[in-house]
Amino acid sequence: MSTVALKFGQIQIKEELAQFRPLKEAIPKLYAKLHPEWYKPKKTEIHIRVDTDVLEWYKSQGKGYQTKINAVLRAHAFG
Repeated sequence: MSTVALKFGQIQIKEELAQFRPLKEAIPKLYAKLHPEWYKPKKTEIHIRVDTDVLEWYKSQGKGYQTKINAVLRAHAFG
């Protein structure tokens, strides 16, 4: 292989590599399954109304009740 062909091949590979995106951006659901300990989705603050007895039950489960509610919503939305 000539030097010219080798350099052209290296340039082509660099251009192709530049098009790649991190797995976290390209396929976030797969990334989350492969690395659940690293997956930190963006959080959005909202205000919702829930039944008082439901909220009291989650709070009675201890610290992290909002995280537990979010997990139930995530499971429902994404199965």
